[in-house]
Amino acid sequence: GNCDYNPAFPEKQLFEMGTSGDKVLLIHGHTKGVGYGMTDLQLAAKEEGANLVFFGHTHQLGCVYHDQTLFLNPGSISFPRGEFASFDGTYAVVESDEKQLIVQYYQRDFEPIPNLRFVYSR
Repeated sequence: GNCDYNPAFPEKQLFEMGTSGDKVLLIHGHTKGVGYGMTDLQLAAKEEGANLVFFGHTHQLGCVYHDQTLFLNPGSISFPRGEFASFDGTYAVVESDEKQLIVQYYQRDFEPIPNLRFVYSR
């Protein structure tokens, strides 16, 4: 993140995973200005050929499936902000296969948040 000043931490990671050949871009949102909009992050995803983009910075959870790409912010375990801050910390688990993506958000006590489950058809 933007408070992690150790040069051993890469600004981004790009890797493939799963049997469906997903290409994941893991990036901290401050490098793409996500506090001001998603355009730079969307352009980075296209440039890298990523179809799953996981990012942070705002401490606010959210996910959207746009142009065959999932953009996901897991929120924050330590300092949640925004509409869902009352959950006292969140993270997300993504299940992926050739037909769909399933996103389930959890509270820090490992309990799923029922109204924060999303299914996207590919």
